[in-house]
Amino acid sequence: MILSYESYLILEKSEAVFESEWSDGQAGQTLTKIGAATGLAAIAGLAGVASFIGSRAKALKVKKQLKEYQQLMMKDVLIEIEYLKKKSRPSWKKLQADKKQALEDAKKKAREAIAEQLSLVDARINSIASTEYLRKVAANGRLKAKLMATNELTKYAEGQYQVKLKQRSKRLKDDIQSSDTEVKKLETEAKAKAAEAEKKSKDNKQTQAKSNAKGQ
Repeated sequence: MILSYESYLILEKSEAVFESEWSDGQAGQTLTKIGAATGLAAIAGLAGVASFIGSRAKALKVKKQLKEYQQLMMKDVLIEIEYLKKKSRPSWKKLQADKKQALEDAKKKAREAIAEQLSLVDARINSIASTEYLRKVAANGRLKAKLMATNELTKYAEGQYQVKLKQRSKRLKDDIQSSDTEVKKLETEAKAKAAEAEKKSKDNKQTQAKSNAKGQ
């Protein structure tokens, strides 16, 4: 199913929102802020810091996959919107039953194809997000993609369908708020561990320097 020009503009807008929210990569940005956590861990013997966060490369891969996930979610909802817009036109009532069914079947087929692609992206995200932090970041990104798609669909829905979508939007917002808190908590813990590792490294260097001075 070919999307309208308006739908492509909506899709581009959603991508701009994604880039704005993930300007440096939520996970990648944290890795940069806490310094070379992996290096600090190696120096101070605190390998848990590196494994806790995950590599910057993995963080960027998660970001890339989440962007694709959001694009697919928006394409899926835009297909539904195109269908709803057709049904709302006066000409819909004049269509023969077989033509209406053909449009519904085309919509269903297009959405099934996107569902398969979403499943593949989901699998890739799960394979990359090997740490608790990256898994939380991935879950957070999925929730935000679903919220954006739900909000867009709500604009075109009517009656009980719109009511249900608004309820879903509220649940997603609550889940996102909780998810944001969990991600920030893990970031704080990681930064504290990195700071502790750096302190131990400095203390070890000072101890070694005093020991060397005494030996001379």
